[in-house]
Amino acid sequence: MSRLPVLLVLLLASPALGAPQRSVEEPRPFARGSMNAGLALGFSSGEGTAFTLGAGFGYFVLPGLEPGLELEVTFGSDRPTVTSLLPYLRWVVWRSYTLSPFLKVQGGRWFISGQEDLSVVGGGGGLVFFLTRNAGLQLEALVFRLFPVDVCGDSCTTTSVGFSLGFYFGNPPHLPPRVPPAPPAPAAPAGADEPRQEGEPRDEPVPY
Repeated sequence: MSRLPVLLVLLLASPALGAPQRSVEEPRPFARGSMNAGLALGFSSGEGTAFTLGAGFGYFVLPGLEPGLELEVTFGSDRPTVTSLLPYLRWVVWRSYTLSPFLKVQGGRWFISGQEDLSVVGGGGGLVFFLTRNAGLQLEALVFRLFPVDVCGDSCTTTSVGFSLGFYFGNPPHLPPRVPPAPPAPAAPAGADEPRQEGEPRDEPVPY
């Protein structure tokens, strides 16, 4: 009897039997389709005490790429109230639940009470420190250029450093640990579990 068919079957089956299983990728934040809702609270003192309240919302159209909109109101004693409406585009360079650096470009409008409004263009970067799976502390530093120049005068460049709290929705949860499959049960001896039909004669020892 030729052994060639048996060898062919073994060769064809060997890649499937020896193929390594794909490892499950660890989920990361800022996935496509996730959302970010942020809250900001600031306080400053100098020429006058000022408070800042703000909120923002963003949507990740691609992993790590988030367009969004921020609204902030700064008010205080002996100074005009400034309401800023600033769309932004943020790119998270490294997506991690421990520490995530990002770059950000932003532009929009400052509405100043009692004065002429200003246009704003700028950018910078920051870090996200995750406190829980869906909440993170955001630190960012930005540099802005104000327009028109004849209105802002000698202070047409300004910087902003602040903290905010971001809430993230839609981030993938941790996957459960992979449990290896249980080994197959040992095969029972032939005929040990075969049911005996009713009326079937039992095997009797044959005398010699």
